[in-house]
Amino acid sequence: NSKLYLKILLIFTLIVAAIITSVLFILPSMYENECKTRINEELEEKLKGDLLASNIRIIQKKSKIIGDMEELTFSAGASGVIFEKNAGVYYALTAYHVVSDGDENTKFLIQPYTAPSFSEYTDTVLEYYKQFPAAKVEYYSEEYDLAVLSFRSAQKLGPVNIAEKTAEKN
Repeated sequence: NSKLYLKILLIFTLIVAAIITSVLFILPSMYENECKTRINEELEEKLKGDLLASNIRIIQKKSKIIGDMEELTFSAGASGVIFEKNAGVYYALTAYHVVSDGDENTKFLIQPYTAPSFSEYTDTVLEYYKQFPAAKVEYYSEEYDLAVLSFRSAQKLGPVNIAEKTAEKN
């Protein structure tokens, strides 16, 4: 009987230890994950509006003439954000290294956040990239790794709202 009693006591102790472990370690991490997810969902709702409309991808289109043929290559793209719209012209901020190797055979195309991905597009590669407006490099600073691009777009895009009101000058 004492051996049976010890076995039952051992099993009972293991079950209690498992319950305590899950209460102390597993449930708090599940709760924490649930909180993070909820916070991220709330943030995502805030971002869906104007902020995502200001997010763009900058695609580098390079052309090279080989004999009587033109070879075109397109980069995967780099990020940028629209910070201003003035008289129908959008201005976007990106990193200098995104535009640094551009030359006379390079165009920078602007892909809005809402544009379909290449895998969702059914036409040819050229038709896909023709839908995106070309941008002009207006300013760059190698020292600070910044560049400003300008472009026009028929699509309604929005500059990021950085502040609620303009700062007052003293």
